Amino acid sequence: MLARVAPLPAVDVGLAQLAAEGPGRVLGADVHAVALVPPFDAAAMDGYAVRLADLPADGSPVTLPVDVRSTGTMASAHAGTGAPVMIRTATPTVLWARFRGLSARG
Repeated sequence: MLARVAPLPAVDVGLAQLAAEGPGRVLGADVHAVALVPPFDAAAMDGYAVRLADLPADGSPVTLPVDVRSTGTMASAHAGTGAPVMIRTATPTVLWARFRGLSARG
């Protein structure tokens, strides 16, 4: 049955027409952003940042207290060692993680 059908040709549609017609359309080609959004390295999902030095060298399970007071902020980068930091989606993580010597695990 698939051999008897073909994709429809791509059609250019303005934003006003798209808004008026509502859902039901799909992109006919990739769309590329002209600027980074957000304009910094950010977490793609919620997770935790953990210092590798705070984990057992043999890889065995460990329970660490989670710092929930400051989720992925520069303030938490200055928190003491031994406490994973909760990372929320879109948190700018790379700079403070590098500063604190963390390994992101989501």
